[in-house]
Amino acid sequence: MDSSAHKFYPVHGIDAREHLETYLSRKSDMVFRDDSIKFPMECLHRAFSEGHIKGDLLIDISPGSFIHHLYTASGYFKHILVLKCSEQCIMEVNKWINTRTGAFDWSHVMEYIKCLEGNSDQCQDKDMTLKTAITKIMKCDIDNENLTDPEVLPPADCVISAGMLDFISKNQDDYINNFRKFVKLLKPEGYLILIGALNATYIMIGQDKVYLFKYDEKFARKVLSDEGFVIDHFAVHKKTADSDLTDYEAFIFITAHRDDQCKDKDMTLKTAITKIMKCDTDNENLTDPEVLPPADCVISAGFLDCISKDQDDYINNFIKFVKLLKPEGYLILMGSLNTTYMMIGQDKVHVFRYDEKFARKVLTDEGPLWKTVNAYLMDIKLTALNEEQLASLNVSWSPSEVAQVIKVLPRGKAPGPDGFLNEFYIFFNDHLSFTLSLVFNEVSTLGDFLKEILEV
Repeated sequence: MDSSAHKFYPVHGIDAREHLETYLSRKSDMVFRDDSIKFPMECLHRAFSEGHIKGDLLIDISPGSFIHHLYTASGYFKHILVLKCSEQCIMEVNKWINTRTGAFDWSHVMEYIKCLEGNSDQCQDKDMTLKTAITKIMKCDIDNENLTDPEVLPPADCVISAGMLDFISKNQDDYINNFRKFVKLLKPEGYLILIGALNATYIMIGQDKVYLFKYDEKFARKVLSDEGFVIDHFAVHKKTADSDLTDYEAFIFITAHRDDQCKDKDMTLKTAITKIMKCDTDNENLTDPEVLPPADCVISAGFLDCISKDQDDYINNFIKFVKLLKPEGYLILMGSLNTTYMMIGQDKVHVFRYDEKFARKVLTDEGPLWKTVNAYLMDIKLTALNEEQLASLNVSWSPSEVAQVIKVLPRGKAPGPDGFLNEFYIFFNDHLSFTLSLVFNEVSTLGDFLKEILEV
């Protein structure tokens, strides 16, 4: 964030009335109507009409003094609590609630509500319904963990934030921290509604260029998922306004609720961890002198990479790890290929470099199943091949042999790794048999199948 070039909403505030006139008014030259009014109201109408987002208390945390997004909500919640960052924003909302001279005119929004809900008696009373439902307007401090400190709010059935996270967050970490403060206001079973602008960096309000945090759809989805929320609805509306007053690419509308299965994950994990022990990787028994009971599963996430100096060291450490397993147990390994170091603070830490082939070979050579197979082969007597039989195995493939195999390929089968049907090879047999014989002979010489064949 370049504070010298932009105003920052939590520090400098905004001209709340100028914001309303520029982006939400009924002026004929107001180009943001579809983006800032119609899109969120259509989404809110649809979300509330489904019937599962409702209750006693809704908390709104939005910048400026706009309230149009609450009209539909007023029919589904008994009480609406509005949180604002500045006294000017609170004053502007109060002017409208008390029908004072100079209050902002929201009649154009009422007309649009009639289009959405029908010209019923309920629509005629929407203005008064919302004014009655807003039981309190409070100033909040986003720097506090409790936004309304010292007052503690009752948990809400729904929290709406229309753009506030965009205005008050400097970076990704800041966005996540603010998000967590907002969702603390929710009941465990409550719903969260977010409205935001994708890839925006600023918004002009009067002469002030106000900073907006830039993020994309992927980031928004990740925050919700990482914080234990299930997304019920995610809508994206591309910018239609032809204006350089702000540079967003699209508006988003999200409804989400906490994942019941995720709510207790933290406590479940803490309860499941019964012991934390120090281990010594130089010892054959990692926890010497204590001997651990054999495990059903051993997980190692990158540890072999960090403690191994070379291939032999990696294998020796691997063997120590698998000794902790039951014979029928499972091993889960995570690692990074072809890595030589990682920076931790100012320290450049060694990481053992290996490739996929090496990792697979270690598992094959040292795995319990392979050792069982080896033991079995040692116990049985296999008939040895004579020199003539050995020589016949090393004879090169001839084009005629390849052609003969192609002729008898079954038809009507799914294609192989190369993506071609058997019918393709049969039809072009005369052209392919010679080339394929060269390929097969090279594979026989190299001892490994050509990677390029599988990537055709």
